[in-house]
Amino acid sequence: MAAENLETTAEEMGHDIKVEVQGAMGAENELTADDIAAADAVIITADTAVQTDRFEGKPVVRGPVKAGVNRAGEMIERAVEAAEAGESGVISEGEGAAEAAESEDEGGSSGGAAAEEPVQRGGDPEKGIFRRFAAGSPANSVRSFRFCAGLRVSASIIGVAGDHSNEVIQMGFYGGDELSKVYADGLEDGFGLVASNIAEPNAMLGLLEGAARVDSDLLLQMSAGACRFAGDGDKVAGLRSMGDYIEVMAEQRDIGVFLNMDHQTDMEFIETQMDLDIPSSIMIDASHEDFEGNVERSREVVEMADEKGSDVLIEAELGQIKGVEDEIESEEAFYTDPEQAVEFVERTGCDLLAISVGTQHGVAKGKDLELRPDLARDIRDALDDHGLDTPLVLHGSSGLRPEQVEEMMQYGICKMNKDTRYQYEYTRTAFDLYREHEAEIVPPEGVPDSRDTFFEDTDWSPNKDHFDPRVAGRQIRERIADVHADLAELAGSAGESRYA
Repeated sequence: MAAENLETTAEEMGHDIKVEVQGAMGAENELTADDIAAADAVIITADTAVQTDRFEGKPVVRGPVKAGVNRAGEMIERAVEAAEAGESGVISEGEGAAEAAESEDEGGSSGGAAAEEPVQRGGDPEKGIFRRFAAGSPANSVRSFRFCAGLRVSASIIGVAGDHSNEVIQMGFYGGDELSKVYADGLEDGFGLVASNIAEPNAMLGLLEGAARVDSDLLLQMSAGACRFAGDGDKVAGLRSMGDYIEVMAEQRDIGVFLNMDHQTDMEFIETQMDLDIPSSIMIDASHEDFEGNVERSREVVEMADEKGSDVLIEAELGQIKGVEDEIESEEAFYTDPEQAVEFVERTGCDLLAISVGTQHGVAKGKDLELRPDLARDIRDALDDHGLDTPLVLHGSSGLRPEQVEEMMQYGICKMNKDTRYQYEYTRTAFDLYREHEAEIVPPEGVPDSRDTFFEDTDWSPNKDHFDPRVAGRQIRERIADVHADLAELAGSAGESRYA
């Protein structure tokens, strides 16, 4: 349970701190009188009224569920501080947050003109992908995770206090700070993650199996359409339900699992994603805009993440890729210009850059794609020349030949998107199974299709060993696992997991 993880962390810091979580269905773990009497301090996260008179004489650090999402480490630190100071009464989480924000503002304004420089999150530690994850930043000292009540607490508590500054509580589902380290490894060692789209559990479970089989970290992706499908028309419900499922299943694997939100265009939904603290990264797709419009829209998302103190990475796209991807259609392709790529990264502060070098969304037509590996190399060189170690992303890669993938990995491609391939493997596996056993699933010619009586009035009956959806589901998982394991080997991420 998440509350127990918080309590364990506090205990390792020398204090007995009890945690009570008030979820939508009431108290997840209501503290007893004995719990309270033994506690040095209490942490409560709730969005509803909570009776606090039962905590008389104890310091109580209280905040909304969102504080548990974004400031779990800060709440632990405040509770420890209150216990050591002998304080009592309710302490609002907002006090500490306000002080931190004020201190941060003072530090930011002391630099004069430097404070107005464009935010650059695509280069070296001074202006690159680790900018938001610098040591000592309160907003980035904790990577949190969700559980059923909606609270997120520490999955990787770093530098909270005392001698436990390097203590890590391992979990499988990680956020942007950890994902940035995987990308940094990829840039240094020449491998990429195969970003794999999902919309339901079977594909996701197959991908988990395939990645774990070859010790590769796994980057899952969901589009707005996939979220809508998973939520039966409600994309927020779909994201939340799949996010919970990913987290629970990721705990069973000794690899890192991440979630990217693919091809996002709805700013309101993007903000909701950040508030829910589910994705590890978000791809803002404003590539249909002109250059200035793309810069403005992409930077808006980067600034939103910064203002919220979110660790989510932001991917943007420059250039246009032909084909259809999740209801976004482009009839033409426009290659990415290397010098324009530099300007785009510097002005937007994006963490990753998706480039157009001749790939195509959907089913690739023709024998060969007009792929430009030389252009990917030129973009990488231009970014490097300006001190920008921005990981590059390749969309529409399902039609690439193995040798083309290997070549692209040499030029800083750290993320390669795959969707159409998995969709085909999913359907083809089910189709082949049902075709093979058609005679035991579909009544033969001349036999009434008496489904309403389940064929009680005929000599023929179907064989459940073949029509049970779990049979097809297992085969789909196995096939997708095989495909992903092969792709991870091809992209070089096999054997490179930071967590295996």
